[in-house]
Parts: sequence; C-alpha cells; structure tokens
Amino acid sequence: MSLEGARWNTEQFVLDESQPKVLFTPSPCFWFKPAIVSDIVNTGGYECPIYKTTERRGTLSTTGHR
Repeated sequence: MSLEGARWNTEQFVLDESQPKVLFTPSPCFWFKPAIVSDIVNTGGYECPIYKTTERRGTLSTTGHR
C-alpha cells in the first residue's frame, strides 16, 4: 500500500505532511484484525478509507458504497 498526500513519520509513528513534490510514499505494514462493528471500542482513532485504485469514483467493490 502507499500513502497519497501524506507520509509515515518513522520517528514519531504518526502520519505527517508529505515531502515537497512527492505525491505517493510507501506505507508501513498494517495488521488488519477482523472484528464485529458492535464489538469495536472507539478510541478516538482516525477512520481512513482504503481504495483499490487511485481513482476515487464509482462503487467500491468491497463495500458497495458510492
């Protein structure tokens, strides 16, 4: 996966401003743990969409949302 318009700060372990003239940067490895929505405790994290393509239009094949 890659990040668009942001970069991963390896020193502070947070998302950071992207470097000048750099559109895409590699993202760190993520561990995705499936869970039932009602069992998830909201810790105030940032919910970020993940796209299978760089184009943000149409219907997402994973959720059916537009």
